[in-house]
This record gives sequence, structure tokens and C-alpha cells, in this order.
Amino acid sequence: MNKFRAIVLLLALVLMLSAVSAYADVILGVPFLYQFWNGGACGSTSCGPASLTMCCRYIFGQCGALGTPSPQDMINIWSYLGGSLDGNDAGGTSLGQLTSAAHSVFSIGNAYQTTSSLASVKSEIAAGKPVLVHVYAGYLSNRGYSYTGGHYIAAVGYNDNYLICNDPGTYLGEHKYYSNADMINAMNAVGCGVIKGFYNPVQPPPATPNPGVGPHIQYVGYVQDIGWQNWTMDGGLAGTANQSKRLEGICMTSPNTSVYYSSYVGNYGWQDWKYDGELSGTTGLGQKIEAIRLTVGEGYSVYYQAYVQDYGWLGVVSNGTVAGTTGQNKRMEAFQAWIIDLSNLPDSAPDPGAGTHIQYVAHVQNYGWQDWVQDGSTAGTVGLSKAIEAVCMSSPNTTVNYSVYVGEGFGWQGWVSDGALSGTTGINKPVQAIVITVGEGYSVSYQAHVQDYGWMSVYSDGGVAGIAGKRLEALRVWITPT
Repeated sequence: MNKFRAIVLLLALVLMLSAVSAYADVILGVPFLYQFWNGGACGSTSCGPASLTMCCRYIFGQCGALGTPSPQDMINIWSYLGGSLDGNDAGGTSLGQLTSAAHSVFSIGNAYQTTSSLASVKSEIAAGKPVLVHVYAGYLSNRGYSYTGGHYIAAVGYNDNYLICNDPGTYLGEHKYYSNADMINAMNAVGCGVIKGFYNPVQPPPATPNPGVGPHIQYVGYVQDIGWQNWTMDGGLAGTANQSKRLEGICMTSPNTSVYYSSYVGNYGWQDWKYDGELSGTTGLGQKIEAIRLTVGEGYSVYYQAYVQDYGWLGVVSNGTVAGTTGQNKRMEAFQAWIIDLSNLPDSAPDPGAGTHIQYVAHVQNYGWQDWVQDGSTAGTVGLSKAIEAVCMSSPNTTVNYSVYVGEGFGWQGWVSDGALSGTTGINKPVQAIVITVGEGYSVSYQAHVQDYGWMSVYSDGGVAGIAGKRLEALRVWITPT
């Protein structure tokens, strides 16, 4: 008897689980958007733009904040189609127009118009893709609004007996359950037209090449009309300059340390931090990066520079500072980055002895850091055709501020002071000019030895010593009380 009872209970459990699985809902995380905004004054024919926005923003949602739909999306669609900018256009929209808007407004190039059965719509959802469906609203028995004409909805889920939809025709339209019979009638009444293809898979970058020996950072850009470029490293250019093409995605890595990076995308703000080869930004969505931030692991510093629409190269920044612009709607078109091994910086300046002193040290091409010198002595080399690549300066008597101009597109570096590095190391970029100032009560004078020119005139207190396009090979500096 007990054995028989156990068998009966087991069969009942199997039947119960079968019933649950047969009616289990499959629902995609498609955001909901009500087609009527401004208190309902506009949007009487905005079901198409609203449904399109929901489907497209679901794809964008794979990129964080890009997945938030808004009435502005619908206005953008109407504007693209030549309709009223308040979203109220008595002519409505066709499937062809909405497909075109998917391509041009949202850059969802895979979207396409077709005819479909209800079973095919469910198969598309099972593959993780919402479907924009044209229906005759009068056949939807629990729609929650009185309109009975042609209508667009976003199909976002299903079970055996229902299609689950985001219906923009009512503010209660999220996850409306429309029966199979109602949906078949509603679709057949208007020709079974749908838009499918709402997906835009992330396109991975090419494999990372071996960087060789040394402290390296490697990075690659995804560029408008080009796609992924080849990897570059250590001050190389990622993106394009003077081509008016937006940078859309970036990946970064280093064999020496962890690299963390974040992108400011379009009107959607900062994305989450990524690291070690992950995608930051987007691919194939037509969204521009406007700014980036980089940091690296302990023992290293990272420097980087952005090339921005209408501005060109902006100043070099480092270690989490924003490169580019935010809130100005300016596309970032290129960037370059490099890291410095902090264990390879010069030691602090030695005790200079009594008196008025300034001390300085140069990092020289092929030689690395030299010894500190002071008070008019020569840092760098003369007659060896070797570029100074970086300098550090300090004084026990006053604050020393300095900035160098680095060749090959880097330009003027940000001001630093009191022993900090200005320039680059390890990436073979020549310093071509320098400016120096000191604190109140002192004056600083300096003289540059320049490629093809030799020792140039003496400059002081912020004057530019050096020539753009010619490497700076040696430097002499001294200060005097005023």
C-alpha cells in the first residue's frame, strides 16, 4: 500500500511539474514606454515610434544607461520622418518608415520588415529578440483602452497560450497578456506585418598581439565607418585625426599591470569601469564616445590624451582625470596612452648644499635617467643627437613649475612642479620645447640645446625655449633672487 501511494504521489508530482513548465512565461527585459506624454496632449499616433523605441532601447540596454527610453526618442523618430516635433502626426507611421528609423535613428542595422506568424514571433523572442508587431487593436480583448484601429505593440514574451506585450496605448501596458487567438486575429486583420532583427551583437576586437619586453599599455579603437582598428601601444594613435569620425568603443590591456577604463557615451553619461580587454563604449550602435578615464594598478602611472571634435588634441592627463569633454556633444575621435613604471623614476634630488639652488634631471633617448645636476650645469647630451624625453625639477628655495612640449602629436603637457615628471619615458617621444616658472621672490633662466641649432638664446620666467619639430638635446637652468 505504501509503495502504491508513493507511485501515485510521484506521478502527481511529475504531472504538476509538466503543467508548470508548459505554462512558464518567457519575458525579455524590454523597457516600457507610454506613447502619450505631455499629459496626453500629444502622441495619438505615436504607438509605432514608442514600440520601436522600446525594442531598440532593449538592445542598447546591453550597454548600461543606453537602455533607458524617453519621449525624446519618439521626437527624434518623428523629426527623422519629417513629422511634427511634438510627436503628434495624424498620418501615423508605416512599417517601412519605422524600419528606416531603426537603421538611421538608432543604428540597428539588422532590423527588417517582414510578415510573420504568431509562432515565428515567439521563436524570435525565444532567441532573445523582441518583435515590433502590427495589430488591429479591436481584436485585443483586454487592451485597457477604447481605440480599435491599426496599432503597434512590442512583443516581449510568451507562454503556451499568450503573447506577452508592451502595449504603449495604455500606461498600464507593460506585460499585457494577449491570448493566442486574439493575437492571430489581430495580426491577420492587418496583414501580419512585423519588424524583426532587433539585435546588435558586440563585435569583438582582433586578438591582442605580443607587445614584447618593457612596461607597455596596449589599446584598440572601434571607429565610425571603419570598425575595429589594429591594436596599438605606448603612445600610438587609436582612432583617427582630421577625418571627423567618432570613436565608438575601446579596449585596453597591459602585460605589466591591470588597466581600468571608463567611457562617457553620447547623452547617456559615464559607463561602468571596464578592465583588461573588456569593451567600453559600444560597437555598431552609432554612439559616440565623448570622454575617457584611465587608471592602472599599483606601481605604475598612466598618461593619456584625447583628440576631440572642433578642438583637436587636448592636454595630457593622468590617473583617472577626464580626457575629452562631457555635456558638450563633441565626439572624441582619437586618443593615445602610455604608462610609466614608478620604480624607474629618478631618486629624489640630493642635498644641494647652502645657497640658492635649482636642481634638474633629464631622461635621455637610449640612455634613460641621468644624474641630477644643478645651477646651470648641463642636463642631457651635446653632440650625440639624442633627445631629452622627460625632465624633473625642484628647488629647496622656491616652487618650480614646468611644462614640456612633446613631439609627434603630443603637444604641451600639463604643468607640474617640484620633482614631478614632465614628458614621457619608454615610448621614444622627443621633448621639443620647455617653459619654466618659479615662486615669488625668484627668477628662473634657462637655455636649450636644439637639434641643428645648438645652444639657443636664454629665456626666463615662462618664455618658450626650444623649437617645435626639433628635438631638445640638452638644458641648463639657474635661479636668482629678485
